[in-house]
Amino acid sequence: APSAADCRVIIPADLIQRPARWLGDCIKSRAEGLGVLRLGKAEPYQFFLGRMASGRPVQGVLKVNGSQLIPAYRFDPEWRGVVPEADRPEQLTQVFRTGSAGASAAARRFASQGNAGSAAYYRKLAEDYRTPPFE
Repeated sequence: APSAADCRVIIPADLIQRPARWLGDCIKSRAEGLGVLRLGKAEPYQFFLGRMASGRPVQGVLKVNGSQLIPAYRFDPEWRGVVPEADRPEQLTQVFRTGSAGASAAARRFASQGNAGSAAYYRKLAEDYRTPPFE
């Protein structure tokens, strides 16, 4: 399997830490499907939890720092997260489901590699972001 370093990804503009590592599937050298983009060398990391398609972020939760989250229903042409419309609460719910599913996918990936510590870490993220924290 190609290493994470060989997996191309467009990094959401709201996330500035480096390096970036995609924890998910890589198809034709591009990040694909549900997973986690982890940014930074150590805690506290920045994260994009969600869905990628052909190396591009599609939808998910951006964890910028501590408690600052950006629910990205989609991304603009500069790859900044676009938040759900205020009168469409189902969009917000969908974003957090996508983010949680991304973290769950990363947890399963680590569990299958025998890395119980990381699997538990991402399972907790999945639990934390299953529903919007400000509902």
